[in-house]
Amino acid sequence: MQLTDRLAQLLPPRLRQVLTPDARQELLQGIDTCLLLFDDRLLLPGGDQQREISSRDPDELAQAAKSLLTDQASERSLVLLLPPDEFVATTQTMPGVSADNLASALALQVDSLLPACEEPLALAVNPAAVDFADEQTALWMRQARLDALFAAFAGQGLFLAAVLPRPLA
Repeated sequence: MQLTDRLAQLLPPRLRQVLTPDARQELLQGIDTCLLLFDDRLLLPGGDQQREISSRDPDELAQAAKSLLTDQASERSLVLLLPPDEFVATTQTMPGVSADNLASALALQVDSLLPACEEPLALAVNPAAVDFADEQTALWMRQARLDALFAAFAGQGLFLAAVLPRPLA
């Protein structure tokens, strides 16, 4: 372990976040292409390029994305904007929960927050929001759906960096 890594481990979590690079932030800053799913079309915003699709099947979405990006550079980092019905948003009051523990605290409560959902869910939260409010918003998506999207895009040689609901874009 390098000296800077050892020193970073000794810092308080808040200071560590400010001074050390965040892999998630670096990944999101590297996104250079946005794809948007709207009704039965996959769109490449900023132009008139689109592909019609017959379903939301991950393989079909990945193939449509590949055909949209044929003239683009091969090393693209993509964000896929999906309709809001692919996600569930919950809001919880979490006083006293630190940013480091927010995702874990919410994941432990998934059975009471979403009792009707019996399949594994992926969770997205903004831990930086802990500093501003006790009430936190979490986005949930079926883990199997998310895994299938990442696998399908990788199968087409595309790097899917993030999946977001359209209204948050």
